[in-house]
Amino acid sequence: MSDFPWNTRIVIMGAGDRGTAAALRLFHSGFHPLMLELSQPTDLHFNRTFSDVIYCERKTVEKVEAVAVVPSADETVLNKQIQECLDNRQVPVINKQDFKENEIVSTLHPEILIDCSRKISKTPDAEFVWHMIPCVIRIGFAQTVGVDGHYVIGDVQSYCGMVFNTRQQIPLENPAADSIFKSPLAGIFQTEKRIGDPVQEREVIGKLNDINIMAPYNGYITGLLHSGHFVSARQPLFELLRYQKSRELLSILPVNCRAIAGGILEAVLNFLSAKL
Repeated sequence: MSDFPWNTRIVIMGAGDRGTAAALRLFHSGFHPLMLELSQPTDLHFNRTFSDVIYCERKTVEKVEAVAVVPSADETVLNKQIQECLDNRQVPVINKQDFKENEIVSTLHPEILIDCSRKISKTPDAEFVWHMIPCVIRIGFAQTVGVDGHYVIGDVQSYCGMVFNTRQQIPLENPAADSIFKSPLAGIFQTEKRIGDPVQEREVIGKLNDINIMAPYNGYITGLLHSGHFVSARQPLFELLRYQKSRELLSILPVNCRAIAGGILEAVLNFLSAKL
């Protein structure tokens, strides 16, 4: 396996649960992924993901450290920073806002792009960019192999983690109901609560502008947006479960994200093995 292309440039878009699980699976398998994340991540579970690197510059998840890389206008300088991280066995995380769609390809030169973000760009320019990348892996029952990517990973119920690589629509199942509560309108979200805190029905979890955002029932906060974040209408603010999870369990990535990460690794190996 000495000639296997372990140094293939793999770029993961999105550093939330799915992106973090994918990065960990690839990292532990011998690859060297790098990640792109928004300047203001909308991740409710930042306590267990690499998205928090945007705020705190360094984050360790399951003994793997990710570090923020400050983008440089000089491509040589940027790639040197990235390589230093990789040489130090770290996962580089770059602010996606510093790149236009076409610059992701021209500057980072990904051979494999893994889109773990929930907001898939559908602009003509973006789609042109995706077709310039040898291998695009996307997630979700709304994606079509051969149209939206070269591989699609199932993400719901019976199909979670399954790899589809022929031109077909991924079978649709209704996602399981969750306990994520969304913003009623746009504004600045402020909170003093922490992930893991218990709350009572109608207890104030935070404020959106001057409006109190209250718990709809007794429960435990298992996901929470960073305080001070500007949100749009219908954007998730917090996750509330009726039963308690220990803070240790709250810091562990969900099993469905690990299944998706396994599917991503399978797709990566399938693509690279076909080239040997």
